[in-house]
Amino acid sequence: MKKRIADSSLIWKLLFSTISIFVLMLLVSSYLITRKQAQMTAEFAQQVAEGLVKFTNEKQLTLVINSTQTQTLTEYRIFTAMVMIGSTLVGGLLLSFVIFRTLRPLKVLTKTVNCIDINSLAEHQDDIAGCRGSREIRELAEGFQLTLGKIYENYEKQKQFSINVAHELRTPLTVLLTKVDVFKRQYADADPAVLQFADVLGLNIERLSKLVEEILFLSRDYPQKIRDISVRELCEEVVLDLEDKAEQKQIGLSVSGSDTCIRADDALLERAVYNLVDNAIKYTPSGGKCNIEIMEITDTLRLSVADNGPGIPNEQKQSIFDLFYRVEDSRNRDTGGYGIGLALVHDVIRRMGGTIRVFDNSPTGSIFRIDLPLSPDPKGNKHE
Repeated sequence: MKKRIADSSLIWKLLFSTISIFVLMLLVSSYLITRKQAQMTAEFAQQVAEGLVKFTNEKQLTLVINSTQTQTLTEYRIFTAMVMIGSTLVGGLLLSFVIFRTLRPLKVLTKTVNCIDINSLAEHQDDIAGCRGSREIRELAEGFQLTLGKIYENYEKQKQFSINVAHELRTPLTVLLTKVDVFKRQYADADPAVLQFADVLGLNIERLSKLVEEILFLSRDYPQKIRDISVRELCEEVVLDLEDKAEQKQIGLSVSGSDTCIRADDALLERAVYNLVDNAIKYTPSGGKCNIEIMEITDTLRLSVADNGPGIPNEQKQSIFDLFYRVEDSRNRDTGGYGIGLALVHDVIRRMGGTIRVFDNSPTGSIFRIDLPLSPDPKGNKHE
């Protein structure tokens, strides 16, 4: 019986609850008012009896009524109004409680759906399927599950297709790059136009090779190797790796802040920092600067990468971490980017249990801020 009530329609539940509460409050109000009437009638009869004065000749009676007795009708009206107001308030509270209990599964479903992203969809499938409540809520949950299942299936197909294509492209691109290098060495005295063509060809093959590697890295899901890392040393190594590239644009690289240690996967963290600094170098004008700041806040590492480039419009700050998304005005293909670098950083930081956000730098530029737990212990990680 209880299960049949729980599975019934939301409309019938609310309608039945509303009528039941209305009838209950009407009965309670009638009972209280009737009881008050009886009490007042008895008191009035007693007052009348006490007000009768019998004279000695027993031929004349006098009824004495004081001012208190004349207030009986007013008191009754006030009591009736208070009972009606009280019944309305109590009924409203009871109805609100019933509505809250009835719609609680919808709130749970909303919370579950809000927690879902494309990477955690499979984890929440059972949570959606196990949603309980009225028939409409269960049908809504089933519709969500079916739709999200289709989206996830298509996403997995596209992801697997990208991985397969990247694997297939890796070998021929490596061969092409090797052939171009051999050609340039063997024909070093060739026509300058031919050598220029070979340089352009080699540069674009390197860009494609980097794109393939980033796609493979983004799609790779392996257990993290947790170890103690000196964040400052890691950042200084990244700066050293990108120093030549920064010098070509006369961009100053620096590392500041505390020498904080963190337990994390050094390969993932280094890749995230590398991409952010590389991104800053690409979009910072010549003569600019990029600074990596390290801070320790309670049990959190805060790592900021600041540049003085063109900055990012507020309406696009949430989209820059999407795969293949690029801010067209300042991030064009002349920089060699494909809109993968920041998506890869976001994915890496998510794997490590952290968050990344972007803010405006003053007077111009952007600040990418990473917050990571100092001592994560994700399930399935390999500790060394």
